[in-house]
Amino acid sequence: MRKVALASPGHEQDEQEDETLMKPHAGDKIVVESEKVAQPSRAGVIEEVLQEDPPRVRVLWEDGHTSILTPSAGAARVIRGKTRAKA
Repeated sequence: MRKVALASPGHEQDEQEDETLMKPHAGDKIVVESEKVAQPSRAGVIEEVLQEDPPRVRVLWEDGHTSILTPSAGAARVIRGKTRAKA
């Protein structure tokens, strides 16, 4: 699994980071880390990219709910989908 972070113009990547900056696409998996220790992370599939800067996406979560998400820096990982949905 390749770990990536959402890209935003003007963000310089530190050479020591083990992440690749990328723009989210429909069909990619997104995992949002919890801010609470006892709460697990949430995972879902990006259905639609609504805005690129800052990234705003519509996500279908594993529990069946859909929401619009604007992740903060470092709060989400995007895993490139095997087959991308048409936007």
